[in-house]
Amino acid sequence: MKPNYYINTTDMIKIVTYYFLFVSVQIFAKDYDAIIQNYKTKINVAIENSNNYTVDVDATRYKPKSNDITEFGEFNYIVIGAGTTGAVVANGLSEQTHKKVLVLEAGKGSDISTDVPLLVYQAQLSDFNWGFHSTPQKNGCLGMKNQACPCPRGRGVGGTSLINGMIYSRANPKDFDRLARDVRNSAWSYSNVLRYFKKGENFTHTNPAAPYAPCYHGKKGYLNVENLNIDNPRSEAFVRAHLELGFKKTDYNSLNELGVSLIQSTIKGGKRADTGTTFILPIKNRKNLMVSMESYVVKIEIHPKTKIAKSVLFSRHGTLYRAKAKNEIILSAGAFQSPQILQLSGVGRKMDLSKFNIPVISELDVGRNLKDQNSIFLSITHNTTDPDIDLNSALKDFVHGRGILTTSNFEGVSFYDSKHKNYPDIELFLIPFAKSPIPNLNNKVVNYTDATLKDLSAGNAKTFSILATDLDPKSLGSVTLKSNSPFDYPLVDPNVLSNPADLEMLYKIIQFTRKIVKTEAFKKINATLLVPKLKACEKYKLDSKGYWYCNFRQLNHPSYHPLGTCAMGKDPKKGAVVDSKLRVFGVKKLRVADASVFPFNLRSHLVANCVLVGQIVSDFIKKVNF
Repeated sequence: MKPNYYINTTDMIKIVTYYFLFVSVQIFAKDYDAIIQNYKTKINVAIENSNNYTVDVDATRYKPKSNDITEFGEFNYIVIGAGTTGAVVANGLSEQTHKKVLVLEAGKGSDISTDVPLLVYQAQLSDFNWGFHSTPQKNGCLGMKNQACPCPRGRGVGGTSLINGMIYSRANPKDFDRLARDVRNSAWSYSNVLRYFKKGENFTHTNPAAPYAPCYHGKKGYLNVENLNIDNPRSEAFVRAHLELGFKKTDYNSLNELGVSLIQSTIKGGKRADTGTTFILPIKNRKNLMVSMESYVVKIEIHPKTKIAKSVLFSRHGTLYRAKAKNEIILSAGAFQSPQILQLSGVGRKMDLSKFNIPVISELDVGRNLKDQNSIFLSITHNTTDPDIDLNSALKDFVHGRGILTTSNFEGVSFYDSKHKNYPDIELFLIPFAKSPIPNLNNKVVNYTDATLKDLSAGNAKTFSILATDLDPKSLGSVTLKSNSPFDYPLVDPNVLSNPADLEMLYKIIQFTRKIVKTEAFKKINATLLVPKLKACEKYKLDSKGYWYCNFRQLNHPSYHPLGTCAMGKDPKKGAVVDSKLRVFGVKKLRVADASVFPFNLRSHLVANCVLVGQIVSDFIKKVNF
């Protein structure tokens, strides 16, 4: 007879297994709690820093201690800017293992404020934002400090994809076919660019309720794209309201952009998928690739006789360096700084450069075609409720890739064709403003005056927002030099609402939004369009056309989608700065690759199209320099 304390082998294995499982759970629980606490600490620091942050007004921080130049070496390719496009260019060119690639980036790598999607406004109130503002405007942004529109642009490896709303939105197929015709190069036709979009994308259909056309998406690319998977009654009402009006659910990145959908976002597992994280981080160990951060480019050196771009001057940690380019220099500094660098280097209009005694190497309309879309926030009252969510509970969801922290608070989108040309000209975005554990600092980002903020905060109505956008305004702006110093920010003048047709279009958008709000779907949540009472507009009858025109001039601002300042085209005499392969006219071995090359407004946001530019230009270059 066995004693009662005897344990057989099977039982022993079970006990040991359960013991180690118990211990593992305890260790995991401690690690899990530590992870939550670490995130919480970092997020609170990011919130505190953003509350106290003052954006730069110039680039003085990069000034070298002397003008003595230190040689940095020779590379096959030099990419100026590791932003939304530059990161993609660096990835593509460094695939040629026998070619040395140098990337010069003024900022640093990502951190908690860029990784957590809901911290989007905290990221914009940090060193990740250059902090550009427009010149004082006459027709718009009048309710903002100094009548200056905010013009946020990203600084860091990933560029503006570090601080944007993470919306993945390709240009309309008609945009690309138009571009291909205009520049007479089929490489830009929709049938050709679609394969690049698919090649660069890793799409995960994470929400069965979101429309999805598989044949228009890729699965093996670097850039991760997902559907948001957060349900709330405002999102449901937004979609149903459009369906009532005859809209169809659509995958807006397919052949048919017109319709309504939940958005597709550049997110991976709940975190922001910026182009630095997706295109640079996986290849950081390529021996032929050097990414030099905190490196501020001051000039491209172009030989005045041969017109060959031969080297780049940049400042890093107080020292002025020269890097030489054996094959090509690719300028990917964005719609504001690419034209600035070109002008400082002698490429631009003579009348602009002569003011600062800059010799003209190639006279081109650099900076003279600034375009952007117009947006207005519309507040909608409602009677729906949300559970209170504190930061601890939000973080428990976040570490599993779900919950409110995984969204930038954009959820639904629709594209509308008001002119019946099967070509969208209006975009509506739902911003549900669910109860949030993160302070919403959009008003600080937008730079409203205290008087404007006081008017907008009047009343205690519970609201969510619709961001209404004119996708193709007619006003035209510019980017010019403030001085011949590379450390002065350029003068950014969007000339917002200077064309009267833009006011009329915004008013048309108000009428369209009213139709949405009057649907049965919105009536069920007691939705009403809230007309803000602005003292600056009190001479007009509230809700009249004149009142809304005044409202637009006070509150309207560019959509943060600037392009066109180094426009692609066939003829430099007609305003083109680069040709269809993005080569700068009149200069050899120099290309521009970023949003500045698009000559007209795209019916979309920019990140997807900037990634496309990076892929295409890499192929252009590799075919020449194989």
